[in-house]
This record gives sequence, C-alpha cells and structure tokens, in this order.
Amino acid sequence: MKAIRKRSNAPIFWALFGAGGMLSALLGP
Repeated sequence: MKAIRKRSNAPIFWALFGAGGMLSALLGP
C-alpha cells in the first residue's frame, strides 16, 4: 500500500477502495 502516493489519484482510489471495503464488510459476513 505504501507504493501508492497521496498525490496521485489517491482520493479516487481510496474512495473506491473504501466503498468496496464497506460493501464487502456489510455483505461479506
């Protein structure tokens, strides 16, 4: 995860990653 810099499309990446994580967390268990 350290390879990803905060200045390169980080907001979009983290937005998608966070959304996927939330959905998978809610639908997973």
